[in-house]
Amino acid sequence: MGSGRAYRSEPISPGLPSGQKRAARRGRLPIVGAALLGTAVAIWFGLATVGAWRVAFPDALYTRPNRGGPPPDWTTHPELADPRAAFGADFQNLTIARRDGLKLAAWWIPAGKPAGIVIMHGAGNNRHDLLPFAKFIHAAGYPVIALDEIDHGDSDDAGWGVGYGWRQRDDVLAAVAELRARGLRQIGALGFSQGAAAAIFAEAESNGSLAAIVSDSAYANLGAMMRQMPSIAGLNPLFADTIFFESGFWIGASPDRIAPAQAAGHLGGCALMVIHGAADTLVPVANAETIYAAARGDKEIWIVPKADRAEAFATVPDEYSRRVTGFFDRYLLAASGGGTTRP
Repeated sequence: MGSGRAYRSEPISPGLPSGQKRAARRGRLPIVGAALLGTAVAIWFGLATVGAWRVAFPDALYTRPNRGGPPPDWTTHPELADPRAAFGADFQNLTIARRDGLKLAAWWIPAGKPAGIVIMHGAGNNRHDLLPFAKFIHAAGYPVIALDEIDHGDSDDAGWGVGYGWRQRDDVLAAVAELRARGLRQIGALGFSQGAAAAIFAEAESNGSLAAIVSDSAYANLGAMMRQMPSIAGLNPLFADTIFFESGFWIGASPDRIAPAQAAGHLGGCALMVIHGAADTLVPVANAETIYAAARGDKEIWIVPKADRAEAFATVPDEYSRRVTGFFDRYLLAASGGGTTRP
Protein backbone atom coordinates (compact mmCIF):
# COMPACT_ATOMS: atom_id res chain seq x y z
CA MET A 1 0.00 0.00 0.00
CA GLY A 2 1.56 3.26 -1.05
CA SER A 3 1.84 6.58 0.65
CA GLY A 4 -0.57 8.14 -1.76
CA ARG A 5 2.13 10.46 -3.17
CA ALA A 6 2.25 10.45 -6.94
CA TYR A 7 5.57 10.53 -8.75
CA ARG A 8 6.03 11.77 -12.31
CA SER A 9 9.16 11.23 -14.25
CA GLU A 10 10.32 14.21 -16.41
CA PRO A 11 11.26 13.45 -19.96
CA ILE A 12 15.03 13.47 -20.48
CA SER A 13 16.25 15.51 -23.43
CA PRO A 14 18.28 13.32 -25.66
CA GLY A 15 20.53 16.32 -26.69
CA LEU A 16 22.52 16.44 -29.92
CA PRO A 17 23.98 13.32 -31.34
CA SER A 18 27.72 13.03 -30.65
CA GLY A 19 28.58 13.74 -34.27
CA GLN A 20 26.68 17.02 -34.23
CA LYS A 21 28.39 18.01 -30.97
CA ARG A 22 31.77 17.51 -32.56
CA ALA A 23 30.69 19.54 -35.56
CA ALA A 24 29.52 22.37 -33.29
CA ARG A 25 32.87 22.38 -31.50
CA ARG A 26 34.69 22.42 -34.83
CA GLY A 27 32.52 25.36 -35.90
CA ARG A 28 33.58 27.36 -32.87
CA LEU A 29 37.31 26.75 -33.45
CA PRO A 30 37.67 29.28 -36.30
CA ILE A 31 35.95 31.91 -34.16
CA VAL A 32 38.29 31.26 -31.23
CA GLY A 33 41.29 31.16 -33.57
CA ALA A 34 40.27 34.42 -35.20
CA ALA A 35 39.86 36.03 -31.78
CA LEU A 36 43.30 34.84 -30.65
CA LEU A 37 44.86 35.98 -33.92
CA GLY A 38 43.17 39.37 -33.64
CA THR A 39 44.45 39.75 -30.09
CA ALA A 40 47.98 38.82 -31.17
CA VAL A 41 47.86 41.29 -34.08
CA ALA A 42 46.56 44.06 -31.79
CA ILE A 43 49.37 43.39 -29.30
CA TRP A 44 51.95 43.27 -32.12
CA PHE A 45 50.91 46.60 -33.60
CA GLY A 46 50.30 48.16 -30.20
CA LEU A 47 53.85 47.36 -29.08
CA ALA A 48 55.15 48.49 -32.48
CA THR A 49 53.37 51.83 -31.99
CA VAL A 50 55.16 52.27 -28.68
CA GLY A 51 58.46 51.46 -30.38
CA ALA A 52 57.70 53.85 -33.24
CA TRP A 53 56.94 56.60 -30.75
CA ARG A 54 60.31 55.99 -29.09
CA VAL A 55 62.02 56.27 -32.47
CA ALA A 56 60.38 59.62 -33.22
CA PHE A 57 60.58 60.96 -29.65
CA PRO A 58 63.72 59.46 -28.05
CA ASP A 59 64.32 60.65 -24.49
CA ALA A 60 68.06 60.89 -25.00
CA LEU A 61 67.73 63.21 -27.99
CA TYR A 62 64.42 65.03 -28.04
CA THR A 63 64.13 67.83 -25.51
CA ARG A 64 62.03 70.97 -25.48
CA PRO A 65 63.53 73.05 -22.63
CA ASN A 66 61.31 76.01 -23.49
CA ARG A 67 58.08 73.97 -23.43
CA GLY A 68 56.15 73.72 -20.19
CA GLY A 69 58.64 75.58 -18.03
CA PRO A 70 60.42 78.89 -17.49
CA PRO A 71 62.89 80.09 -20.13
CA PRO A 72 66.54 79.21 -19.58
CA ASP A 73 68.50 81.48 -17.26
CA TRP A 74 71.19 82.77 -19.60
CA THR A 75 72.89 84.70 -16.80
CA THR A 76 74.63 81.47 -15.87
CA HIS A 77 75.77 80.84 -19.45
CA PRO A 78 75.84 84.24 -21.18
CA GLU A 79 78.03 82.81 -23.95
CA LEU A 80 74.98 80.83 -25.11
CA ALA A 81 72.34 83.56 -24.73
CA ASP A 82 72.50 85.18 -28.18
CA PRO A 83 75.08 86.35 -30.74
CA ARG A 84 75.62 89.70 -29.03
CA ALA A 85 76.29 88.17 -25.64
CA ALA A 86 78.35 85.34 -27.13
CA PHE A 87 80.69 87.30 -29.40
CA GLY A 88 79.50 90.90 -29.63
CA ALA A 89 77.73 90.60 -32.98
CA ASP A 90 74.69 92.57 -34.07
CA PHE A 91 71.79 90.28 -34.91
CA GLN A 92 68.07 90.17 -35.58
CA ASN A 93 65.46 87.70 -34.39
CA LEU A 94 63.68 86.31 -37.44
CA THR A 95 60.55 84.29 -38.08
CA ILE A 96 60.99 82.31 -41.28
CA ALA A 97 58.09 80.55 -43.00
CA ARG A 98 58.56 77.10 -44.47
CA ARG A 99 56.76 76.15 -47.66
CA ASP A 100 54.15 74.30 -45.59
CA GLY A 101 53.43 77.48 -43.60
CA LEU A 102 55.11 76.35 -40.36
CA LYS A 103 57.29 79.00 -38.72
CA LEU A 104 60.94 78.79 -37.74
CA ALA A 105 62.69 80.95 -35.15
CA ALA A 106 66.11 82.11 -36.31
CA TRP A 107 68.93 84.60 -35.82
CA TRP A 108 70.21 86.70 -38.70
CA ILE A 109 73.82 87.73 -38.06
CA PRO A 110 74.99 90.09 -40.84
CA ALA A 111 78.60 90.36 -42.05
CA GLY A 112 80.54 91.63 -45.05
CA LYS A 113 81.19 88.69 -47.37
CA PRO A 114 78.86 88.22 -50.36
CA ALA A 115 78.00 84.63 -49.41
CA GLY A 116 75.88 83.32 -46.54
CA ILE A 117 75.96 80.28 -44.26
CA VAL A 118 73.05 78.33 -42.77
CA ILE A 119 73.90 76.46 -39.54
CA MET A 120 71.74 73.47 -38.56
CA HIS A 121 71.85 71.83 -35.12
CA GLY A 122 71.44 68.17 -34.16
CA ALA A 123 68.43 66.37 -32.71
CA GLY A 124 67.30 67.72 -29.38
CA ASN A 125 69.44 70.86 -29.62
CA ASN A 126 68.63 74.43 -30.69
CA ARG A 127 70.25 77.55 -32.11
CA HIS A 128 71.89 78.41 -28.80
CA ASP A 129 74.07 75.33 -29.22
CA LEU A 130 75.25 76.75 -32.57
CA LEU A 131 76.77 79.95 -31.17
CA PRO A 132 80.37 78.65 -30.91
CA PHE A 133 80.23 77.80 -34.61
CA ALA A 134 78.48 81.03 -35.59
CA LYS A 135 81.26 82.87 -33.77
CA PHE A 136 84.15 81.63 -35.93
CA ILE A 137 82.13 81.69 -39.17
CA HIS A 138 81.04 85.26 -38.49
CA ALA A 139 84.64 86.17 -37.57
CA ALA A 140 85.63 84.93 -41.04
CA GLY A 141 83.24 87.51 -42.51
CA TYR A 142 80.25 85.36 -43.41
CA PRO A 143 76.64 86.38 -42.75
CA VAL A 144 74.91 83.62 -40.81
CA ILE A 145 71.43 82.27 -40.24
CA ALA A 146 71.25 80.00 -37.19
CA LEU A 147 67.80 78.55 -36.65
CA ASP A 148 65.72 76.36 -34.41
CA GLU A 149 64.66 73.44 -36.53
CA ILE A 150 61.01 72.44 -36.72
CA ASP A 151 59.79 70.85 -33.46
CA HIS A 152 62.81 72.29 -31.66
CA GLY A 153 63.50 75.42 -29.64
CA ASP A 154 61.17 78.33 -30.36
CA SER A 155 60.06 77.07 -33.79
CA ASP A 156 56.60 75.64 -34.37
CA ASP A 157 55.86 72.36 -32.65
CA ALA A 158 54.18 70.24 -35.30
CA GLY A 159 54.32 67.12 -33.13
CA TRP A 160 56.63 65.22 -35.47
CA GLY A 161 59.50 64.56 -33.08
CA VAL A 162 63.15 64.76 -34.02
CA GLY A 163 62.73 64.25 -37.78
CA TYR A 164 66.31 63.00 -38.27
CA GLY A 165 66.86 65.59 -40.99
CA TRP A 166 64.11 64.39 -43.34
CA ARG A 167 61.50 66.82 -42.01
CA GLN A 168 64.19 69.48 -41.57
CA ARG A 169 65.15 69.66 -45.24
CA ASP A 170 62.36 72.21 -45.63
CA ASP A 171 64.01 74.26 -42.86
CA VAL A 172 67.18 74.49 -44.95
CA LEU A 173 65.27 75.56 -48.05
CA ALA A 174 63.40 78.21 -46.04
CA ALA A 175 66.69 79.61 -44.69
CA VAL A 176 68.21 79.64 -48.18
CA ALA A 177 65.19 81.57 -49.48
CA GLU A 178 65.68 84.10 -46.67
CA LEU A 179 69.34 84.58 -47.57
CA ARG A 180 68.50 84.98 -51.25
CA ALA A 181 65.92 87.61 -50.34
CA ARG A 182 68.76 89.49 -48.65
CA GLY A 183 70.75 89.51 -51.89
CA LEU A 184 73.09 86.56 -51.25
CA ARG A 185 73.49 84.10 -54.11
CA GLN A 186 76.29 81.79 -52.97
CA ILE A 187 75.12 79.89 -49.90
CA GLY A 188 76.70 77.16 -47.80
CA ALA A 189 75.47 75.03 -44.91
CA LEU A 190 77.13 73.65 -41.80
CA GLY A 191 75.06 70.89 -40.18
CA PHE A 192 75.42 68.48 -37.30
CA SER A 193 73.91 64.99 -37.24
CA GLN A 194 70.28 65.45 -38.36
CA GLY A 195 71.13 69.02 -39.40
CA ALA A 196 73.84 67.68 -41.71
CA ALA A 197 71.41 65.15 -43.15
CA ALA A 198 68.86 67.94 -43.67
CA ALA A 199 71.33 70.00 -45.71
CA ILE A 200 72.21 67.03 -47.92
CA PHE A 201 68.53 66.15 -48.44
CA ALA A 202 67.66 69.76 -49.24
CA GLU A 203 70.32 70.11 -51.90
CA ALA A 204 69.62 66.71 -53.44
CA GLU A 205 65.96 67.72 -53.77
CA SER A 206 66.45 71.30 -54.97
CA ASN A 207 69.68 70.89 -57.00
CA GLY A 208 71.17 74.35 -56.74
CA SER A 209 70.17 75.82 -53.40
CA LEU A 210 73.56 75.24 -51.81
CA ALA A 211 77.05 75.61 -53.23
CA ALA A 212 78.88 73.92 -50.32
CA ILE A 213 77.91 71.67 -47.40
CA VAL A 214 79.92 70.77 -44.32
CA SER A 215 78.40 67.58 -42.89
CA ASP A 216 79.49 66.89 -39.31
CA SER A 217 78.53 63.50 -37.80
CA ALA A 218 75.79 62.51 -40.24
CA TYR A 219 74.52 58.95 -40.51
CA ALA A 220 74.59 57.17 -43.89
CA ASN A 221 71.24 55.36 -43.61
CA LEU A 222 68.91 55.90 -40.66
CA GLY A 223 67.42 52.41 -40.68
CA ALA A 224 70.82 50.71 -40.87
CA MET A 225 72.11 52.87 -38.02
CA MET A 226 69.09 52.10 -35.84
CA ARG A 227 69.25 48.37 -36.53
CA GLN A 228 72.70 48.35 -34.90
CA MET A 229 71.41 49.90 -31.68
CA PRO A 230 71.00 47.37 -28.83
CA SER A 231 67.33 48.27 -28.27
CA ILE A 232 66.49 47.29 -31.87
CA ALA A 233 69.24 44.83 -32.84
CA GLY A 234 67.74 42.09 -30.64
CA LEU A 235 64.20 42.41 -32.01
CA ASN A 236 62.49 40.10 -34.44
CA PRO A 237 63.36 41.59 -37.88
CA LEU A 238 59.70 41.62 -38.94
CA PHE A 239 58.77 43.44 -35.72
CA ALA A 240 61.55 45.99 -36.36
CA ASP A 241 60.15 46.48 -39.86
CA THR A 242 56.74 47.18 -38.32
CA ILE A 243 58.23 49.74 -35.94
CA PHE A 244 59.96 51.51 -38.82
CA PHE A 245 56.80 51.47 -40.92
CA GLU A 246 54.81 53.11 -38.14
CA SER A 247 57.55 55.61 -37.26
CA GLY A 248 57.35 56.88 -40.82
CA PHE A 249 54.05 58.57 -39.96
CA TRP A 250 55.96 60.94 -37.65
CA ILE A 251 59.32 61.14 -39.38
CA GLY A 252 57.85 61.42 -42.88
CA ALA A 253 59.32 58.22 -44.31
CA SER A 254 60.47 54.83 -43.09
CA PRO A 255 63.98 55.04 -41.53
CA ASP A 256 65.14 52.51 -44.11
CA ARG A 257 64.38 55.06 -46.85
CA ILE A 258 66.10 57.99 -45.13
CA ALA A 259 69.63 57.80 -46.49
CA PRO A 260 71.96 60.83 -46.69
CA ALA A 261 74.53 58.64 -48.44
CA GLN A 262 72.11 58.01 -51.29
CA ALA A 263 71.21 61.70 -51.42
CA ALA A 264 74.92 62.62 -51.52
CA GLY A 265 75.08 61.00 -54.94
CA HIS A 266 72.68 63.69 -56.23
CA LEU A 267 74.37 66.86 -55.01
CA GLY A 268 75.31 68.01 -58.51
CA GLY A 269 77.68 70.95 -58.34
CA CYS A 270 77.52 71.30 -54.56
CA ALA A 271 80.83 70.59 -52.83
CA LEU A 272 80.75 68.36 -49.75
CA MET A 273 83.05 68.23 -46.74
CA VAL A 274 82.48 65.24 -44.42
CA ILE A 275 83.66 65.51 -40.80
CA HIS A 276 83.39 62.70 -38.27
CA GLY A 277 84.83 61.75 -34.92
CA ALA A 278 86.85 58.54 -34.92
CA ALA A 279 85.50 57.67 -31.45
CA ASP A 280 81.81 58.05 -32.36
CA THR A 281 80.11 54.84 -31.21
CA LEU A 282 76.49 55.83 -31.88
CA VAL A 283 77.18 56.56 -35.56
CA PRO A 284 80.43 54.75 -36.42
CA VAL A 285 82.93 56.37 -38.72
CA ALA A 286 81.96 53.95 -41.51
CA ASN A 287 78.89 56.17 -42.03
CA ALA A 288 81.14 59.09 -42.95
CA GLU A 289 83.13 56.87 -45.32
CA THR A 290 79.92 55.76 -47.03
CA ILE A 291 78.64 59.33 -47.50
CA TYR A 292 82.02 60.44 -48.83
CA ALA A 293 82.22 57.53 -51.27
CA ALA A 294 78.71 58.22 -52.58
CA ALA A 295 79.30 61.91 -53.35
CA ARG A 296 80.10 62.57 -57.00
CA GLY A 297 81.17 66.21 -56.96
CA ASP A 298 84.06 67.99 -55.25
CA LYS A 299 84.49 66.48 -51.80
CA GLU A 300 86.72 66.26 -48.76
CA ILE A 301 86.73 64.01 -45.70
CA TRP A 302 88.28 64.62 -42.30
CA ILE A 303 88.19 61.94 -39.62
CA VAL A 304 89.17 63.52 -36.31
CA PRO A 305 91.15 61.17 -34.03
CA LYS A 306 89.80 60.68 -30.47
CA ALA A 307 86.74 62.86 -31.14
CA ASP A 308 83.41 61.49 -29.94
CA ARG A 309 80.05 62.24 -31.54
CA ALA A 310 79.89 65.83 -32.86
CA GLU A 311 82.94 66.64 -30.73
CA ALA A 312 85.43 67.45 -33.50
CA PHE A 313 85.24 71.18 -32.80
CA ALA A 314 85.63 70.69 -29.05
CA THR A 315 88.61 68.40 -29.67
CA VAL A 316 90.57 70.61 -32.11
CA PRO A 317 88.74 73.99 -32.29
CA ASP A 318 91.44 75.96 -34.12
CA GLU A 319 91.95 73.34 -36.81
CA TYR A 320 88.21 72.86 -37.15
CA SER A 321 87.62 76.58 -37.65
CA ARG A 322 90.44 76.82 -40.18
CA ARG A 323 89.33 73.83 -42.23
CA VAL A 324 85.64 74.78 -42.32
CA THR A 325 86.14 78.44 -43.22
CA GLY A 326 88.80 77.47 -45.76
CA PHE A 327 86.36 75.08 -47.39
CA PHE A 328 83.68 77.76 -47.60
CA ASP A 329 86.19 80.26 -48.99
CA ARG A 330 87.13 77.87 -51.79
CA TYR A 331 83.61 77.01 -52.87
CA LEU A 332 81.62 80.13 -52.06
CA LEU A 333 84.09 82.89 -52.93
CA ALA A 334 86.60 81.51 -55.43
CA ALA A 335 85.69 81.50 -59.12
CA SER A 336 86.97 77.94 -59.41
CA GLY A 337 88.85 75.34 -57.48
CA GLY A 338 88.29 72.23 -55.48
CA GLY A 339 88.68 68.60 -56.30
CA THR A 340 88.69 65.50 -54.18
CA THR A 341 90.89 65.52 -51.11
CA ARG A 342 91.40 63.14 -48.25
CA PRO A 343 93.61 64.70 -45.56
